[in-house]
Amino acid sequence: MKIKKWVDAYFGECINCGDDVEILTDSDDPALFYDGDEVRCKGCAYSGQFSCDTESPGYIIWSDEF
Repeated sequence: MKIKKWVDAYFGECINCGDDVEILTDSDDPALFYDGDEVRCKGCAYSGQFSCDTESPGYIIWSDEF
């Protein structure tokens, strides 16, 4: 069983405060995230999730957009 860890996401910013975000993932590649991985703002802890498919590089869906 892989352990999930918080990893800096070098794309996007928090829609609540504009700070950097991090993603909770069990990926071994710090630049690869999985659909459904949890996202949070490093400043205000606003939450969301990472979404991706075969046609996009991925994006964040924030909790107010669920």
